[in-house]
Amino acid sequence: MTMFAQSTAVIPPAGRSAAPPHGGAAYFRGSSRVIIAAGAGLVIAIALLAGLASLGLHEYALREAERETATLSNVLARHTERTVQAANVILESALERAERTDLADPDALAALQVSFRRQVDAAPQIRSLLVFDRDGRAVVNSVQHPPRATTPRTASISSPTASGRTSAC
Repeated sequence: MTMFAQSTAVIPPAGRSAAPPHGGAAYFRGSSRVIIAAGAGLVIAIALLAGLASLGLHEYALREAERETATLSNVLARHTERTVQAANVILESALERAERTDLADPDALAALQVSFRRQVDAAPQIRSLLVFDRDGRAVVNSVQHPPRATTPRTASISSPTASGRTSAC
């Protein structure tokens, strides 16, 4: 028995060539380059759009921050103005009351201290109200009664009265 090797050959149908269409392997290499270039172009376009969107959002955030800062500044200015006005009203009232009080009368001084204490309790922007005599000693202190011998570290507004004594609030 002899063995013969059989080979099979593909015979293309009539009118067709055996080579793949559009240039064969070179066609596939060329088309993959086009696909890679298109993908790279798409990635670059997406990156540019994301950058532009990010820039727009950044500018929007800056405008909003400026608007909020201006609003906060206005609110703080109005609050400060009202606080100063309230403190002025309290100080003027305390000064008038101190000027009408006989500083030699201990009962009058105690009543003035109680009145000052109520005003200080009602106004958180005021820490204390004080009245000093002509020698600079505190004779009325809204924080404590009787006042300490040393001058406390609180600011005061002094005004000479008609009688020559100095009262402060």
